[in-house]
Amino acid sequence: MRGKHFWNKRTGDDIKKALEYFKEAVNIEPLYALAHVGIAESYDLLHQYTGISSRETYPKGKAAALKALEIEANLGEAHIAIAYALTEHFWDWEAAEAEYKKGLELSPNYATGHQWYAEYLTNMGRYDEAKKEIKIARELDPLSLVILLVEAFVYHLSGDMESARRFMDRNIELYPDHSSMYFNKADLHLGEGEYEEAAQMWLKAFEINKVSAEVLDERREAFNLSGIKGLFKVFLESNLKQEPINSYRVAVDYYVLGEYESSLDWLERAIEDRLFWMVYVNQEPLFSDPEFRSNPRFQAIIKKMNFPD
Repeated sequence: MRGKHFWNKRTGDDIKKALEYFKEAVNIEPLYALAHVGIAESYDLLHQYTGISSRETYPKGKAAALKALEIEANLGEAHIAIAYALTEHFWDWEAAEAEYKKGLELSPNYATGHQWYAEYLTNMGRYDEAKKEIKIARELDPLSLVILLVEAFVYHLSGDMESARRFMDRNIELYPDHSSMYFNKADLHLGEGEYEEAAQMWLKAFEINKVSAEVLDERREAFNLSGIKGLFKVFLESNLKQEPINSYRVAVDYYVLGEYESSLDWLERAIEDRLFWMVYVNQEPLFSDPEFRSNPRFQAIIKKMNFPD
């Protein structure tokens, strides 16, 4: 229970705590299959939330889920954990969907399974199916922060901006102290060219994350003086100093700055880094400029990701 509590909080430190609790449970009872699933699910999220290399995390997650299935062959949650790893790191789309379907057949009331399958379907561009899955997830767990966040994300990527805005406003009302809700809406405003609103959302998120007053002032001034490109120049400088560098975020920075070749350089690096965020690249609302999408280098990236037709 403690492990799941920390896992649901969705911060890097909390997921690390969750992993330790699940490992402790396995040490006490090696045949506790759900504890092995907890280990798998924790490894499945570590890369996304901590920046630890995906090559260090997802294979361990898959192995822990397979161990759970050795103990309890019909444990749907274990199949779902495998599906998530196959999606986010191994990019084996066909095998991932088979595992999702098997897992949800065995554990139809597992909200996270429906949520993760909704994310998979969104990344495949199958929005009507994704909306059905995320609706099931929300009905099973109506106040889950991450499920509500993903619901807004699904509608945003589907192009239903009216619903996406409504869901995002609901999320901010329910979780006014959680920065991800503001980052989520900032991305929508950015894609819609609503730069003032986007900047306000980012600044609020940074404030919640306890970014220093000096940094907040720098970012506010950059936007006030030079608009969205001024702000993204500051974002780029900051992201290039991170360790490890999130090459997908750097690619987005260069895209917004209009430096498409540099953006493509970093997307190619993101493939080599096997970054979690690359599963979004084909449906990413920001990468909408026909000049960018028709670039042979971008087309080669999509081909390398081997998304289904």
